[in-house]
Order: sequence, then C-alpha cells, then structure tokens
Amino acid sequence: MKGRLTAIVLGFVLFGALLIGRAAQLQLLPNPKLADLSKRQFQAQMTLKPKRGTIADRNGEVLAFSVETKSLAAQPQKIRNKRAWAQTWAKALHISREEIYRKIISPRSFVWIQRHVKDDILQGMTDPKHAHALEGVLLVPESRRVYPFGEVAGSLLGSVSIANEGIEGVEFWKNDAMRGQSVQVQIQRDALGRTAWIDTLQSKRLKQGEEVRLTIDLALQFAVENELKSALRITHAEAGSVMIMDAVTGEMLALANAPGFDPNGRRDGRDGKFSFEARRNRAITDGFEPGSSVKPLMLAAALKKGMHLKDRLWGGMGQLTLQGRTIREAEAHEKFGWITLKKMIQVSSNVGAAKLALELGPETLRAGLVDFGLTQKTGIGFPGELSGWIPEVKELKPLTLANVGFGQGLFATPLQILRSYAVFANGGWLIQPQLIKSSSGDGAKPTAQPPKRILSERVVRGVNEALASVVEKDGTGTKAEVPGYKILGKTATAQVFDRTKRRYSTTKYVASFVGFAHVPLATEPAQPRLVVFVSLVGPTPKYYATDTAAPLFAKVFQEAATRYLLPIEGAPQPLAKAPLKETSPSPAVASTLHEAAIPPSPVTLDKSASTWAMPSLKGMSAREVLKTLEGHDFSLGFEGFGLVKGQMPKPGTVIAEGERIQVEMAVEAE
Repeated sequence: MKGRLTAIVLGFVLFGALLIGRAAQLQLLPNPKLADLSKRQFQAQMTLKPKRGTIADRNGEVLAFSVETKSLAAQPQKIRNKRAWAQTWAKALHISREEIYRKIISPRSFVWIQRHVKDDILQGMTDPKHAHALEGVLLVPESRRVYPFGEVAGSLLGSVSIANEGIEGVEFWKNDAMRGQSVQVQIQRDALGRTAWIDTLQSKRLKQGEEVRLTIDLALQFAVENELKSALRITHAEAGSVMIMDAVTGEMLALANAPGFDPNGRRDGRDGKFSFEARRNRAITDGFEPGSSVKPLMLAAALKKGMHLKDRLWGGMGQLTLQGRTIREAEAHEKFGWITLKKMIQVSSNVGAAKLALELGPETLRAGLVDFGLTQKTGIGFPGELSGWIPEVKELKPLTLANVGFGQGLFATPLQILRSYAVFANGGWLIQPQLIKSSSGDGAKPTAQPPKRILSERVVRGVNEALASVVEKDGTGTKAEVPGYKILGKTATAQVFDRTKRRYSTTKYVASFVGFAHVPLATEPAQPRLVVFVSLVGPTPKYYATDTAAPLFAKVFQEAATRYLLPIEGAPQPLAKAPLKETSPSPAVASTLHEAAIPPSPVTLDKSASTWAMPSLKGMSAREVLKTLEGHDFSLGFEGFGLVKGQMPKPGTVIAEGERIQVEMAVEAE
C-alpha cells in the first residue's frame, strides 16, 4: 500500500512538473506559431483607397463626382435560418430570393449580396422585426459615381464599373489620373477587433484622384442636346451628332450625340434598355462617307494650283459617264451646262465636282485632302478615335477619282470634317482639337501640337466666298441662315453603303451641315470663331441636308451666338469682350437638371453698350435674369413664377437701352 501511494504521489509530482515546464515554455520561450496567431489577431493590413477625382466643364461646373455609399455582404456561416434571411433581404432589395439563397449556402466565408445599397433600405432594416436578417451582415464602405446632369454629355463622360474604374469615355480615358493611388497601411486592433492604431506615415502616401476639367461649356452643351433631340423627333432620324469648336484654339465647346444614355444607369437610349449604340461617341469614333462637304476642300486644292472661282467646267447637262457608269446630279431636274467653280459649290453639283477632280488629277486631289488631315487622327486623344481613309494614288482610276470628288469612296470622322472647316474659319491653319482644359492638380493645360498653315489667305478668301453663296439665294443651304449673321457653310447628303447588299442604299442617307459665321481675316475678334458641325443619320421622309441638317445648324448656331453674345453683323459696340473668360466653380452641384440648365454667364458685359444682342434667358431663375441684365436700363416685366419659359424679345434680337423685356415664368412639371 505504501509503495502504491508513493507511486501515485510521484505521478502527480511528475505531472505537475510537466505542466509547469510546459507553461514556462509557452510563457518564456518564443513560439512562431503563437506569435503568428497573435499577430493576425491584433495586427493587420488595410488598403486605403483615394476618392476618385471629379470631372468638370470649362467653368468649373461639376459633371461627375463620387459619394460615399455602403455595399451589403454576408458571412454565410453566421446565418442560422438562411431561407428566412434570404426572403427578408430579397423583399427589401427587390431581387430574387433564390439568387440570395444560392449565395449564402456557399461554403465561402464572404459573399456579396448587393453593391451600393440605398441608405433608406438599410435604415428600414433596423426595425426589431428584422433582427434575424442582421445575422452575418457586413456593410462595406465604398464609393459611388454620380452624374448630376443625367444624359447631358453622357457619351462623352462615359461611365465607371461597380469597382469605380473607368470603362468608357473620359472616365476610361483619364482613369489613371482620376482614380488616384491607393496605399497599404499597418493597423493594430484591440481585444474587440476595433482599430486602435494606424500607421500615419504610410497613409500619407495616399494620392487622391485628380480633377479633369473639360473644354465643354455645360450651358451650351445642354442647349445643343435639346436642339439635337428635337431634330431627331422632327426628321425621324435614327441618330445625330453636333459639335462646336473654337476654330482658333481648337477647344471643343459642345459635343453631343443622340440618342444618348444616362451614366447613372437609370436610362439608356430611347427605350430605357442597355444600348451600345446610345453609349458610342459617334462624332469621334464613327467613320462615314462625308459626301459634298469634301467639295470645298477640293476647291481649296484647285485654288492652290492656280485656278479661280470664275473658271468654268462643263456640267454635262446633269450627267457624266465614266467606265460604263453614269454620275448624275442629286436632283433629276438639275441639268447644268457650263458652271463656274463657285456655282459648283453653291448648287453642290456632283458632275461639276467629278469634272474638277478629273481636272486636278489623282496626285493633286489626294495631296489636297491629306493636307486637311483626313488620313490621320486629329490628336484629340479620345479613346476609339478613327483615322480617315482615302484611296492611294494608284487606286484613283477615273471613276474612283470622280467619286472622291463629290465625297464617295473615302471616309472620315465628323470631327475630321469639323477640323477641316476650322481651317477656313481661322485663316488657313490646321489645328488640333482639344477636349481637356486641365487634367492635373496644378491646373496645367495639356500640350497640343502647334497649328500648321496649310492654306494662304488668298485661298481661304476664295473658298469662303463660295461657302457664303451656299447660304444665299439659289444655294443649297438657305435654311442655315441665322438672322444678323453672315453664315458660310456646306450641305452634304451622303448615301450610306449597305454592307449586306454591297451597294449604296437608296433609302438611307447621312445629312450634314458644317459652317461658321463670317469674321474678317484682318481683324482680331474678341469673340471666338465658332465652327459648327451637325449630322443626322437616316432622316425620313425628307433626307436632304437642305431640309434637315441646315435648319438644325441654324438653331445650334443661334444658341452658341446667344451664349457668347457674338456681335451681329453691322451692330455697333458688341457687348461681349471676353466671351470665354473662366468663372469660379459653383459652390454646390445642382440637385436637378433644370436648376443648372444655364450656369452663370461666362461673358463680361460692356455697360456702355447702347445696342446688343438679346441673350437667352430660358431656364433661369428670376435672380439669374436680374444678374444677367444688371447694369442696363431696361423695363423688365415678369409673369408667373418658377423658371423662365419664354421671353420677348427673342434671343439674338438687337435691342437698345430703355426697351421693355417681358419674361414668362413657369414651374417645370415633374
């Protein structure tokens, strides 16, 4: 018995010694495994993400910005009654119960339920009756992109992915600058898992996203898009584009495409469904056969060669046969005999243009068009821009050469055509279009290629004389006339090539007009030299540019002239002295489109002017009307309340001090 007791005591002593030894080992000696467990419990790495930079117009009006939001995730292993959980959240989020259930029966420790959940939904789930639905819930802070003006400039701005990465438009183009630079930092947690310490030295390496400021003018863009949408309704066209550029600086003041889309994701195209067609910036990324808008470019080549506007070509009484094919005028009743180069532009004679192309020859004609940059990108930098194409000299056989003369058998982008006509507006200089005003934190302006003189002033004056005749009596562009301005431009009605039938369509056309207002080359105007391009794809039943694109041009140019108060021909003391002067950004982004349809005018008013052009007051509040007309002795009358719906005199009308201005106000219906 004594021996047994001794053995038991020794056993306990030995066991105690082992426990003490093990405790000493755990407490006193280093243990990599335990150290790793401790480190993972109390130390971690956190990714700090920067705020995505804003996109603003030339005057600082914010077109895109980011807001903080929350996304809903779940830890499936912590959810007890998965079917009830899925049912509750499906009802709250308006998504399929089966879809949620499939996610939470997953063996994974983390699953996304829905990204960017609205705050009111989350607040509604705090009701005690939904307590079971809060099991395993994780609310992950994220950032959501907001476009306060909806569809306005949608195809230009583009959009971002759910992860806030640019996938289209400017958002994709300048993604690297706007997304900033994230950084990994060390943090320490307390016993409850809360962050107790963060490495501030590492966090200072976080680089916030930069603002990108565009050359676009929001007020003008809004007005232009309204006119384009209206034109699509009137002409039943499938699509359309409008661009306005400063012909001296190359800055794009408006760039609109329709149908458009809302980058907020609420609406796409006309039917509200997702549409790649509605998202495409077709003014830059689409090529088309430009038709008669090429004729003035060919005329420039002829004048450079030594020909004159009075030189005559035989019009063939309406037809010309080459290589077994007959070229005819657009209208069967047009049967021209001898026709001058100027008349050829005025009436847009296809036969005359074909004869001139044959007269110039392949080398001269192609070189003349290449000088306008039709075979290369414009350098604007927008993703997806196309280069134009002109057949090589060896491919320009007589029939092909004649077709190129009136704009078939080659293709260009609308932007290339706009750029070409800027040469006539600025005195002979080929410029690089620009969309970015500044794209860095210090506001530095991106560098552009220097202008290149390609035409002499003599040639420019000759082409401009012909372009002016287009909008005069007997010209094809009389409906592009704008009261108070001498308009120079060219109509073009181009057949669309049907790839399935491998021939030109007899029912689908692209109608376009490109032009500008007369400004003497010898003067240095205070106002910008604006050049405007408009196009409509598939207008019907009227499809000629004379009846479709020309009226749209007139409305668009009137909006631009009103916006910048361009001086009316012959009116003394023009009102605007610095029409593109920058203004400070608005203090806040407007909550609705109509509240900021026309931001504060960027023009400087000449208080001493006795006559001036009436500006557009549409969409302004009473306060904005008073501010716009401040300093002038007008009799001003308001009728109704809300925002300006109508006005007398109409925009663009020449008025003098002391005249009465009547403004009709109305509340816009939701």
